[in-house]
Amino acid sequence: MNNVSKRVCIVFVGLLALALVGAATALGYRAPTGPTAAQGKLIVDGQFLDAPYHIDFDDTQLTVNGIELAKVTVVEEERLEDLSTDTAHGLIRHAFSRHASIKAVAGKVEALEAALAMLQESSLIDSAAPAGPDAIEVFFKGEPYPETLSFKTRSKSEFSVGAQQRFLRERGETIAMLLGEDRLVALQGGILVATEPGTASTRAADLRAAATASLTATQRREAVARLIPDARVARFIADAMTAEKEVSP
Repeated sequence: MNNVSKRVCIVFVGLLALALVGAATALGYRAPTGPTAAQGKLIVDGQFLDAPYHIDFDDTQLTVNGIELAKVTVVEEERLEDLSTDTAHGLIRHAFSRHASIKAVAGKVEALEAALAMLQESSLIDSAAPAGPDAIEVFFKGEPYPETLSFKTRSKSEFSVGAQQRFLRERGETIAMLLGEDRLVALQGGILVATEPGTASTRAADLRAAATASLTATQRREAVARLIPDARVARFIADAMTAEKEVSP
């Protein structure tokens, strides 16, 4: 093949590639832009997903293998005086407001103590305790899992689109990291838990066996607790399995 023929061939191949990309775009296909994990096991809302896991974030939603995990929402500006401390959301916003006002005139130690006192006095709270110098772990009544309130980066812009995008992008990177360590990762209602590194296949096989057995909800929780040493992770996965009736194989 002479030089002219080679140049013609290269141009043709390049044009063909551009045409294929254009056709795929026209059909709505878009290659994943986030990380990919080839190992680990992933359960989303009680259902096992098959590897490899393509984690994608396009500035509007976070997906794994095309399944939406979370999306960016636009939150209207709220006035603190319109929020009641008789609701969990209102109580949290008032606690952050008190922390900010005390911190401005005293210090972060006094600010954390003031916010903690407000939470502990609320009838909505089972327990509240410091979780470091800039955070409080809160158990709301009737909720099996705690909520950690971090005062380190809390600001008026925390619900901005940009802040949500950063959070979802970091959440996707965290999922990819955990799967890359060959963990079993479970997501349910925005909560993420994971087993120990290197246990994905073993835990997944054990959970599938427990899910297909004829067990009551209590028996299933007990079976999962025997399989997973971390009590919080075990309870979370058992509850997800119970909510979905069984974990899909």
